[in-house]
Amino acid sequence: MWKAAFMIRSYGQSDSERHICMKNTIERYMEHSIEDTSTTTLDQDTEYHLLKEQIAKLKVKESSLVKENALLHEKCKLLPQTPSAASKEFPPRSTLGQQQTEVETELRIGCPGRGTHGIMSSHLYTNQ
Repeated sequence: MWKAAFMIRSYGQSDSERHICMKNTIERYMEHSIEDTSTTTLDQDTEYHLLKEQIAKLKVKESSLVKENALLHEKCKLLPQTPSAASKEFPPRSTLGQQQTEVETELRIGCPGRGTHGIMSSHLYTNQ
């Protein structure tokens, strides 16, 4: 600011001319500042309203999805129950207790590929 005042004096302007020039400069600066703030405020205001609308739409969508989920859950309850894949793989425990099961085990001691130092084999018969 003092540089501007020094430059004005060096051009031979009077005090009243310098005062008017400084006043005009300050007014231009203030107008520019107000425009920048109003634009920024307007942008922020617009963004706020857009986000608010988006949140409202998402809440409506959430509500509709919750209702749809409840309907599907009720439909699922009405469907006949079919056995799952896991229950098909393993028979119920009650039938296991009536069958005789044979299990064969083998233990090899030593490093693979170098032969074995001993093989232990056993047969286990169970009647559950």
